[in-house]
Amino acid sequence: MSEALVIKGLEKRYGATVALAGANLDVRGGAVHAVIGENGAGKSTLVKVLAGLVHPDAGEIRIGGMRVRLASPSDAIAAGISTAFQELSLIPDLSVAENMALPSLPVGRSRLVSRRATREAAAAKLKQWDLSNIDPGVRAGSLPLSVRQQVEIVGAIARDPEIFVLDEPTSSLGRVEVEWLFRQLAKLRQRGTTVIFVTHRLAEVREICDSLTVLRGGRVAGSSNNMVLRDDEIIRMMIGESISDLFPPKDSTPGPPRLVAKQIRSGGLTSGSFSLQCGEVLGVAGLQEHGQRDLFWSAFGAQRITGGHFELNGKRLRLRSPRDAIRAGIGISLVPEDRAKEGVLLAMSGRANLTLPWLTRFTRVGWIRRSKETQAVRQVLTSLRISERALVEPVGALSGGNQQKVVLGKWLMADSQVLLMYDPTRGVDIKTKAEIFQMIRRYTADGGSVLFYSTDLEEITNLSDAVHVCYRGVLSERIAGSDLTSERILARMLGGSEGGHQS
Repeated sequence: MSEALVIKGLEKRYGATVALAGANLDVRGGAVHAVIGENGAGKSTLVKVLAGLVHPDAGEIRIGGMRVRLASPSDAIAAGISTAFQELSLIPDLSVAENMALPSLPVGRSRLVSRRATREAAAAKLKQWDLSNIDPGVRAGSLPLSVRQQVEIVGAIARDPEIFVLDEPTSSLGRVEVEWLFRQLAKLRQRGTTVIFVTHRLAEVREICDSLTVLRGGRVAGSSNNMVLRDDEIIRMMIGESISDLFPPKDSTPGPPRLVAKQIRSGGLTSGSFSLQCGEVLGVAGLQEHGQRDLFWSAFGAQRITGGHFELNGKRLRLRSPRDAIRAGIGISLVPEDRAKEGVLLAMSGRANLTLPWLTRFTRVGWIRRSKETQAVRQVLTSLRISERALVEPVGALSGGNQQKVVLGKWLMADSQVLLMYDPTRGVDIKTKAEIFQMIRRYTADGGSVLFYSTDLEEITNLSDAVHVCYRGVLSERIAGSDLTSERILARMLGGSEGGHQS
């Protein structure tokens, strides 16, 4: 088919920072085309250019052979481009229906917004794209992250675009939701819609994409129109070197129990028991909404426990709030799934984010000792390989991977005994993932304990020393040793013969 989207010599600078340096892209009509690369490669800037949010300094964009100027989001929509963002654009206090109708809500004869028409239109769109289980009248902010991502995607599809841009669409989706997304992309392919699929997950690229482009340093490092490149070739293009072993060896020897859960009941979790040892990575697997989030949030004191209790180093805990969890002598920290909403303050500097929970350590008679604070922050930035510009720049200006490192660094400064890590590599590139995995292993080698959940089954299997599976609110028996395989974990996730305790 003819080229649906052609980009030539696209350039964008932010002061001394070069985000795009002559990037080129050619995408066939009706193709699902992957754009991949490590954080800072230029993917997010490319997405924003196509969405009309960022105006390039040079270069041209052609759609269907016609040169277009995308000076605003309305220009992009008029040109037939619709974008679903990783950092969701939904307005939390509006309903699902109102979010899907933006920017122009339907009006009635009185020229006032017609809530009935808004709901009916949204319900029809949700049904068309296999999401009729979502109530269009519910407040968007009350929905789980994975459901909000689905609403974001359907809202963008519903504009009937010629080019549909997906920015890390599966980073917050579980296995079932990813399968749903791929069914919708198959429909779009049949309709002739061209899809730009920005992702870090090579397995998904293999499964759904027809072609790919690799970005590195704002330039195209390689491309393929028939997906014949091997994974190691793609990774070398992405980071300029190969990663022979993404996951560090499991060479630690776990010690005595550190954090113990005894028959925890909280929210959708009806029975959660585990023993997390010193120096151990204990994995938790499960499909979305099976109770694993409730387990993590209750262990951080952010959600009320209705039954059972936690013990730390043999002593019973009473966690009424996150303040109880992070206080001296306890040291339980949480890395949440939604870093933009729950992990960092985007408008504040990296320094402010890193020291906010521990600011009293750097104060004397009410005054912040900036030199002492800066020295401590610099040590964390160096250990996590974060640019020193994070000292003064807003966290929102950093790449997704560096934002996540700031979340991690905040808790490393606390000398926490336990890290609760809930999908910590969501939306970060392969190189940053490897750095996070290495940080986790350094932390456990020093005696720390990690409770680890991921939507990526490969991560759970290869990083964890042992695994529990959450199924219908019940945590399964511990899987370890030779039994720790992806097949066995998946069987329990699906409630099969290896399902352990089931309800």
